[in-house]
Amino acid sequence: MADFIEKVFIDANVLVRGGSFLAKDIIMYASDEYKEGAFIVEATDTDNNIFEVTDFYGSPYVDYYISGGFTMIDGGGKITPEMLSDDLLERTLKGLSDIRELLSVELYNPKLYPLFYREQHMAIMAEYENFLFCLILREMIFNRDALLVNVRSFEYSDDFQKLRASINKTDNELYEAISKCATKLVYHRFGQVCTLYEIVFRKNISPYINKIKDEERKRHNIVHRNGRHLNGELDKLSREEVVYFLKNTEESINAIWDLIKS
Repeated sequence: MADFIEKVFIDANVLVRGGSFLAKDIIMYASDEYKEGAFIVEATDTDNNIFEVTDFYGSPYVDYYISGGFTMIDGGGKITPEMLSDDLLERTLKGLSDIRELLSVELYNPKLYPLFYREQHMAIMAEYENFLFCLILREMIFNRDALLVNVRSFEYSDDFQKLRASINKTDNELYEAISKCATKLVYHRFGQVCTLYEIVFRKNISPYINKIKDEERKRHNIVHRNGRHLNGELDKLSREEVVYFLKNTEESINAIWDLIKS
């Protein structure tokens, strides 16, 4: 097992462009005294003294001292443990509750209701995907040793072969591999999400995802064609259908939370 780095000194300005920087804490404009005992990282662009991140970088267990500034352009930006605190369930259910309240709003023009319901359908799915994503990141942050054991001992099939190829590497390399896998996964691809949860938690969440699985087709039509099928036919969502989706989403989220927390 490789020793785990706890302190990194980046001797440059940091630019996160379309990527994510995971950190326990970030201290900008750090003086050279913080180099002592730290792993030193140099600029990737020496002409402009910039260390650029365009993918996934960092670890939630490491303090990053930066000699210059920290700039984010698009992407996930900075992710810290505080962003994944224990109110994840409450925050998600509050977001869904806000959508339920919006669904009771009366619009001045009845012709706008179909568009309004499509927008609320997208919002419900977004809350669901974010919940599934953050629950995985919580495990990466708070239970690293168990995470690595589970990743190494999983019996892989066709999914996540790049991750399987890293199981014999060092702890840090494997951790980076599972981190990239978790942050790049599209969380409405429910088959892959279920497999990832089996890898990380050894828990089967497919019975709970199946409660809302059929809604993904509607989400796809809404996002890519504003609710129309390939033949141009409009998928007419009613308020009752959206409320039913919302109810099933809440039940699925509570069940997955209880299963993982157990």
